[in-house]
Amino acid sequence: ANNEAITATVISDRKVQFEHQDSSLSSSALTLLQRDGYNWQKVNGWLYWTFEGETVAERLNRILSEEENE
Repeated sequence: ANNEAITATVISDRKVQFEHQDSSLSSSALTLLQRDGYNWQKVNGWLYWTFEGETVAERLNRILSEEENE
């Protein structure tokens, strides 16, 4: 979320390609956070990866909210 130069490509419902390897959003986010010095063992990748200016979590919540209001 803090560096738009770091990207991943969605390859399935639950996987992305990150640094030439298949990974989950959480696993890839954890890798990046650990590189930044965090000692966390788990992380919710939906809170860190973004798409079109929203975290994946924000986007999902917005879409679900819009569907409820229809």
